[in-house]
Amino acid sequence: MSTELNVMVVDDSALYRHILTTAVAAIPGCTVAATAPNGAIALQKMERTRPDLVLLDCEMPVLGGLETLTEIRRRFPETVVVMVSGVNQNAAAVTFEALNRGAIEFIPKPEGATAAASEALLRERLRHVCGVSAALSHSVSSSTKAEGGSRAKSGAASPSADGAKALRANTPARVDAVVIGISTGGPNALAKLLPLLPARLGVPVLIVQHMPPYFTSCLAKSLGKHSAMPVLEGVDGAEVQPDQIVLAPGGHHMALRRDGRKLRIALNEDAPVKNCRPAVDVLFRSAAEHYGANALAIVMTGMGDDGCDGARVLRARGARCITQSRETCVIYGMPRALVDAGLSDESLPIEGLADRIAALAAPQRSCA
Repeated sequence: MSTELNVMVVDDSALYRHILTTAVAAIPGCTVAATAPNGAIALQKMERTRPDLVLLDCEMPVLGGLETLTEIRRRFPETVVVMVSGVNQNAAAVTFEALNRGAIEFIPKPEGATAAASEALLRERLRHVCGVSAALSHSVSSSTKAEGGSRAKSGAASPSADGAKALRANTPARVDAVVIGISTGGPNALAKLLPLLPARLGVPVLIVQHMPPYFTSCLAKSLGKHSAMPVLEGVDGAEVQPDQIVLAPGGHHMALRRDGRKLRIALNEDAPVKNCRPAVDVLFRSAAEHYGANALAIVMTGMGDDGCDGARVLRARGARCITQSRETCVIYGMPRALVDAGLSDESLPIEGLADRIAALAAPQRSCA
């Protein structure tokens, strides 16, 4: 496969097609293969151009984003689709349905203070999704070449994940909180993980999923429909309680603060960490401060290395850090950063993560 990433831009707004096309063309290694004003024309052009990545508007006439996505997944399964969404509750709901149907990521249409600020924000987001798409395209190409030889049909971990090891024997038996960091591919991964956890886990679960405002609220509602525990978007000052799942709100870092014998959620709008707000590192460092060795950190699918620095602090306090296995990640970036740094105690598929969390929290459930 060529190292050049061929991109198709699909949007009913001629202005936004121009903005997206200009932004993509400015990214090294990316070429605009075609544009289309609706899904029907896009599907026709895809037969000829076979793009690696489609930037797909959520709401369009003739053939809308969701219907177009369904057809792309059926007819061009090797093509990566990223949704381009408005920033409001309705658009967020449509975006989550698109993620359920196979889109791997989304870009909210930027609303910067100025046109220049909006374009700069868009370019940054596009660089991220183009990096994700290139990694996925490379992964598909590599796995096709290696099919049948390097990976057992049982789904065993790949050789690059063999830094995973058994849990350290000297780690404390008690877990007082579970903290999870996750990014690209996260909504679907969480939708698989959280329903597998028991209603009476005995400890709180705190999650940072890289997402902007509006979208985390929709994610919490979506996840809560299928989880045995309530899933809440974090509110500043709310008490951290067992048997609750708290999701960091988009645009805010989520940490913890002590209030007598209670721990409460502490939100802030400090500068992004590793271009992320919320950032996993912020939550992990705070968990290390307040839970110490009795925190359990889980790092799941995502691009980059957010969470690695926080995991290092947690490990220094004696806490466990477990990563999602390579073969079950959409992007094996964040987990790999921990594995390569020697910070992962164990790498497990999603079902294994749920079993391990429940098992390690079992002493707390027995005391409840």
